[in-house]
Amino acid sequence: MREREVLKVAAEYLRPLNQGLESIGSATNFQSYVESTYKPVVMPLMASSTRERYEGVIRNYLYPAFANSCLRDLTTLEIQRYFSGTTLSTLGQESKDKIRDVLSSILRSTVGYGLLVKNPVEGVAANQQER
Repeated sequence: MREREVLKVAAEYLRPLNQGLESIGSATNFQSYVESTYKPVVMPLMASSTRERYEGVIRNYLYPAFANSCLRDLTTLEIQRYFSGTTLSTLGQESKDKIRDVLSSILRSTVGYGLLVKNPVEGVAANQQER
């Protein structure tokens, strides 16, 4: 690849970062963020029963799916794939809604702390269409 082509590819890759559409914090690992920021900063503000429920959802559903992902990799499309996939197909609608709520809460906090520009869970459909 020639230098000009390399510079063009680099510019395309860096464009979202340079335009403020993606922050450097978006490279943070999902599990690291949850353990180092969400649990010690956000969860203590919740009722104890809510904290316990969130802990279970994080441990049983979100870590298996997203623990090794960077925050920037959690796009609306990837999250929709997760909710549309077979992993959650045996769960009831209330459980799916709770998983979506917990993930949305985590990612909403990343927006609040400047790690992401927007919450990718917004616009994700976890509900089944009634027929």
